[in-house]
Order: sequence, then structure tokens, then C-alpha cells
Amino acid sequence: MSKINILIVDSDKGWWIDIINDLKKRGFEVAVTERGADALREVGQRKYRAVVMETNLPDINGIKLSERLKEKDRSISIIFVTECRSIENSIRAIKGGANDYILKSSGSRKSLKKRVIKSIERALKKGQLEALNHKVEDEKDNYLTYKELTTGPVQDYNNILPDGSIFVYRGIVGKSKKMLELFRMIEKISSLPSTVLVEGESGTGKDLIARAIHEMSDRRMGPFVIVSCPAIPGTLIESELFGHEKGAFSDAARTRPGYFELANGGTIFFDEIGAMSKEFQVKLLRVLQEKRIRRIGGTEEIPVDVRVVSTTNSNLDELVKKGEFREDLYYRLNVIRIVVPPLRERKEDIPHLLEYFLKKYAAMFNKNVRSFSDNVIKILQEYHWPGNVRELENMVEHVVAIIDNKEEISETDIPDFDMYKIPRNSLKILVPITNYRFARDKFEREYLKSVLETCRWNISEASRVMGMTRQGLYKKLKRYNLVNYGDEN
Repeated sequence: MSKINILIVDSDKGWWIDIINDLKKRGFEVAVTERGADALREVGQRKYRAVVMETNLPDINGIKLSERLKEKDRSISIIFVTECRSIENSIRAIKGGANDYILKSSGSRKSLKKRVIKSIERALKKGQLEALNHKVEDEKDNYLTYKELTTGPVQDYNNILPDGSIFVYRGIVGKSKKMLELFRMIEKISSLPSTVLVEGESGTGKDLIARAIHEMSDRRMGPFVIVSCPAIPGTLIESELFGHEKGAFSDAARTRPGYFELANGGTIFFDEIGAMSKEFQVKLLRVLQEKRIRRIGGTEEIPVDVRVVSTTNSNLDELVKKGEFREDLYYRLNVIRIVVPPLRERKEDIPHLLEYFLKKYAAMFNKNVRSFSDNVIKILQEYHWPGNVRELENMVEHVVAIIDNKEEISETDIPDFDMYKIPRNSLKILVPITNYRFARDKFEREYLKSVLETCRWNISEASRVMGMTRQGLYKKLKRYNLVNYGDEN
């Protein structure tokens, strides 16, 4: 069986010595050239399965070289390993069919060597690059323009590409100034080792932002482990995060690694970190400081290499002031802070989100529906969306699921459409002429009902809108016998 040929194109031959030796040990035949012209000649004379190159070459831009190599042989896998830290270059490279874009400055020589070799092996297994044009592969970047997204076949798209001023990434869609700033921030900080705290209201897509940070980082080939803080009972959180040894407690029938070990080499994502008990916060702080964990019942200190990304819809500053969240842990988690804007602050994105979700669910339910009417879009843009993008997506899914066979969604197709016509803070209250105290109580009760119904009985959102604490709101609900009202409707 003939050896697989790999071509390296880079004037800095010394950088490649260890990688070349490792590739040869694995049975690959490796050739090295310094100039793009030599690479073109080599590919014309010999069959190469992969070309690994710099973007900065003495005689030609590496991106242009990759395009010319693809013209010669569409089956060649292209991998960039470069000093050039440019999002424009990386986008153009992947859009042109490259398999990977690796920065030489993104890690230690040892880790980069492993990553380059893994990238080569993964590219060779993928086969011809045409299969990547409309297909999402695990651990593989697949870039699409917004036009392709909204006109081509619908799939569970996994990555990001700006086309003009519109961005699409795993359901994150935006063209507003705030979203463009958010995307630029993700691009800037994704490859940094610092912890990241993502703040935002419920339904804004904080989990998608966290995953985007991971998948745009140098750790994207590593695991992305999700820890839902509200879902883990306080009695189990230490075992879940640190793992346990066999026999550590009555139910420990076998040794089990925790989330930190499972996330080694990748990212651990703490969803709603504000819900973590204060008793465990000190243990988490110690791990972040020492980068070591110890399983329950174990004596060995286990080193862990993880990046920590956390999200919260709570005001951690307020929790710190109240003594409910450790100040030192807060500062450790909040090295880089990202705030995801609520949908009401980026309403120009609503038409694009509607188009994105409509295409997604039309394909899922095999419906022919293609658009929302202009009047519906206008009204939906005026609504304040207390549930944010999640509420909008749920609305689109519901409408597409029940709609008859038609191409355009009109007002009559959306249940409770009048709700979206109610301007924020407007109230439907009829107060009879009576004494002041009765009128005040009547007004307050109807006010509470109106806001809560608008917020879909999301207590956190309602209390924020009304400028009240959750405890204060619960007292009002109890006073007016509204505690179980939301469950009955």
C-alpha cells in the first residue's frame, strides 16, 4: 500500500521539525516547500492528500494559493497553520474549503503539535471536501453565508460566518449594532485562557454564546461539558463536579470521574452559576486557583486543564452585596464579562430571526410556509418580548406546527395575536367609580395580573419590569390571592 503524501508550505522549516518527524513515524510521506510556486508544481506532479501551509508566503498569499490548489485537485485537504491572527483570513480560508485554521500562537509547541496532527488525520478521514459544502460534521467547521442559510436546504447549522452585516451561528442571528459588537467580542476573547461570565435575561441565548466561545477557541476539539447549577442538588454537586472513588459512600459502586475531569482539555460551562450554594462556592474557587481536583474518597490531586465559562440571569453584584455569593469567586469568574442584550433592545434582528426559525420549523414539520406578512412582522417588532428569543422561537414553532398548507403567515394564523399588539406598560383596566382604597386595590390587582400575563408568569421577569424584588412580588400575589392564578390559566 502506497504512503499518503502530505505537503507542508512554510518558509520557517524549523517550526515544523517535530511535527514532520511525528508524521513520518505514523507512516506519512512528507515534503516541504517554502514558496507557493513550488507547491503548485509539486501538486501538479504528485498526488497529495493534504497541504498544510502558512498564509504569509514569500511569493503569494496563502489563501490565494489554496484556491489555486483546489482548482488543480478538489480532493486535497487544506489546513492553515499560521502566525496571521485575522478573522477575515480565517473566514475566507474556511469559505474557500479549508479544513482548519490554526494559530501558531494559540498554545504550547506540544499542544500545537498534537492539534496539527489531529487536524491532518481528521481531514484525511473526511475524504473529499465537496461533502462539507452542505453537511455539518462533528468537530468540523462548516461556514455558510446568510443567503445560503435562508435559501438552501435547512440543517442544524453549527457555525458562523458574517455576510455583509448579518451573522448566523447555531441559532444566534443578528445584524444590530449590539449583536455585531457581541460577535466581535467573542472573536477577540475566544482563544484567551481567561474565565468568562455571560450575563443576560432568560431566553437571550446565553448558552449559545457560551458554546460559541468554546467552538471558536483553540479548545474547540476538546469537550464542552455543561453543568446546570440549578438542576444539581447541593448534596450531589461535589460528587458531580469532582467525581468519587469506589466505596467513597454507600452508593459508590465504582470509581466515577466528575465534570472537571471530563472537561479536561476543553471547556466547562456553568449554567446559572448564581444558583450554586455558598457552601460549594469556596470549593470551586479553590479549584479555579489551584487547577487541581480531588475525587470524593480519594487522596490523589488530579490536575485539570479547563476553561471556565459561566452564565447568569441573576445580578451577581447584588448577590455579593447580600452575602449570597462569594466576592472572591465573583471576581475570579468575571475576568471577561459579556452582556447578551434582550430582544427588545435589538428589534431590527427580529425579521431575520423570524426568517431563520421559520425555515427551521418549516423543514422540521414539512410545511410549505415561506414568510410572515409585512404587517405581522411590523407588529412583532413592536412587541417587547419578555421571554426574549426563546419566546419568539416558541411562537414560530407553534404557528408552523398548526398552520394549514399556505405560504404566508398572517395575523389570523397566530393565536392570541392581539397580545402582541399591546404596547409595553399599557393596561386593560376598568375601574368603577368608588372609594379610593377600593380603586387602588383594584388597580394594583389588575396591574399585577396584566404584567404577569404579559411576562407569561415569569416571576423574575415580572419583578424586574415592575422594579420589585421577587419577595415583594410574592407578598403582593399572596395579598391579592394570585399565587396560584397562573397555574389555573
